[in-house]
Amino acid sequence: MSMATEHYIKHPDCYMGEAEGYGYAFIPGGKAGIVVLDPRSKELLNNLTTFQAGVDEPRLELLLENGLVIDHNAEPTPSCCLTESRIRTFGTWLHVTNACNLSCSYCYIHKDGKPMPIETARVYLDKLEETVANHHLGSLVVRFAGGEPTLQNDLVRMLAQEIDLRFKQKGVQTTLVLITNGTLLNQSWVDFIKEQDMRLCISLDGVEEWHNRTRFFRDGKGSFQIVWDNILLCQEAGLQPTVLTTITEKNLDGLKALTHLLVGTDLRFRYGIYRDTDGGYQGYQNFIRKLSVVLHSCYDYYEGAIRSDRVVFRHQLADIRIDANRHLRCCSIGHSGITVGHDGTVYLCQSRMNTTPIGTVWDSTTFLEMLQGQQLMPDLRSKDVRDYSQCNQCQWALTCGGGCPIVNQDTYGTAATASPYCELFKEFIPRLVGLRALSLIRALIRKGGDAACRIL
Repeated sequence: MSMATEHYIKHPDCYMGEAEGYGYAFIPGGKAGIVVLDPRSKELLNNLTTFQAGVDEPRLELLLENGLVIDHNAEPTPSCCLTESRIRTFGTWLHVTNACNLSCSYCYIHKDGKPMPIETARVYLDKLEETVANHHLGSLVVRFAGGEPTLQNDLVRMLAQEIDLRFKQKGVQTTLVLITNGTLLNQSWVDFIKEQDMRLCISLDGVEEWHNRTRFFRDGKGSFQIVWDNILLCQEAGLQPTVLTTITEKNLDGLKALTHLLVGTDLRFRYGIYRDTDGGYQGYQNFIRKLSVVLHSCYDYYEGAIRSDRVVFRHQLADIRIDANRHLRCCSIGHSGITVGHDGTVYLCQSRMNTTPIGTVWDSTTFLEMLQGQQLMPDLRSKDVRDYSQCNQCQWALTCGGGCPIVNQDTYGTAATASPYCELFKEFIPRLVGLRALSLIRALIRKGGDAACRIL
């Protein structure tokens, strides 16, 4: 090793691979996400003693800029943490109605069929405005959910317009998300979603009977065909909906067919994982073993489609995020996000709406103050994934964020521990990194890239 590189080392958490003649590197929680490397850059990163003066200086500079190589004598960069003073974005899961036209078998909502009163919605907006002002927040994410939010056409439209007036037009970056079962979407909804630049998430649990087993109307009739037709309607109108799939033991065997359908249509999709905590640890292990086999088969097909340039990578598995962010927790629960029920009660999480609330929209405290004072899950107030048992030494901790804290709490009695899906995450994070990298590399090749390219 030359004098120029003797004090440099490859980042200890750097994961490397290769595809299509290129290399790639990824540091969980790093600032660059996945970095594509030409063969020489990959060789240099893998073995800095091969550095050639007068030749490799540009490559070394780019490796340093992307954080793949570090100076082991430098002072460590202060790590970020989940403190109230750092919160700039606040999220709300807004339960605009407790009614739904489906009777999904795994739904956690105890429905009374009531919508959110307009007066309650306005008090919510006032409280949100107070929270933004008092805590100097710069951005908001509001998710319209339920029940089935498209049952409340007028209310959703009023809320969207008020959010635009109260926040967006005053410089607060605002993201609206509609989470729907997709059965009631029509051209009017499509036009509104486009007008509001709203993100759209549609639930789909399988093809034909696999979806219909868990997501059916009150009369028992399955909803697949209606939902699929509406997904295509959205695509034809220029929307890019994200398909949300909940994997359970009831639809697992249909996951491969669903993957073929979603990949073939080039849709964005997220596979969530749900298993009832009944049966304990062994039940999780049996489910995970079977799920692992099925997922590998799904990703083999996805890889082939990416390699043949039919699609690009548009997928998320559970709480895993392959990006350039540090995921100190998998979501904003207990820190910078709340759920507001249709009756104005405030909860830690939408999956905990059958438990004790942490406040109401009529309380004198702001939404963030409610979170800071909650005692239902105290671990969420002070700990992040680096404090979780079994996570603090894991290479992938800042990619999965430790998994869902609610699932952890239900399984082990504490939120501050590794997910029961931990081994599944460790198995599939490298696979997902590889798929994402392959997609980037294929895009580079389509643009005329060759083996002499520099780091992207």
